[in-house]
Amino acid sequence: MAIANALAFLLYLCSSVILIRRFVQKDPTSVNASIPVGILIIMALLFHATDIFFTMKNAGGWELGLFTTFSLTTWLMALIALLIGMRLPNAHPGIIVYPLVAMSLMLKVELPSPEPPSLAEPALEWHVLLSLAAYSFFMLAAIQAIILAIQEKQLHQRHINGLLRKLPLYRRWNALYSSS
Repeated sequence: MAIANALAFLLYLCSSVILIRRFVQKDPTSVNASIPVGILIIMALLFHATDIFFTMKNAGGWELGLFTTFSLTTWLMALIALLIGMRLPNAHPGIIVYPLVAMSLMLKVELPSPEPPSLAEPALEWHVLLSLAAYSFFMLAAIQAIILAIQEKQLHQRHINGLLRKLPLYRRWNALYSSS
């Protein structure tokens, strides 16, 4: 269980570094990072799922500890970020999501919760899983809203940082206003 957690942690961090390096490069089209990042994230998701599985198996059902549920939520976020990142490689959400997932894995190991209650009823397990999936979507939407709000504020002030120029909203804005 600890080995799967550690491997997932390292793979998430490696893919974060690759995505961040690609994002800050002058010419991001020169390096295609979607294939290595995809492979790393698929392996990280498998190791993370293994860690979640053994955590649940040791608890005899769904463990409802704070960091265990946070780990499961971030696993779902990483899966969603992988799917979105395959469709939109230039604005990959993994730049923010994967370090958050790695942090959740570290917190789960470093701050274990004391004997949390566990679930063993299938209907309640499905309810918890669906609510965690909804929470994952909500967290991704909140992260995107924060980034877009910062970018929009800088666009209206006509003061745009170098990193925010690479996001899709700036490209659309620049195409609209530079042609007129």
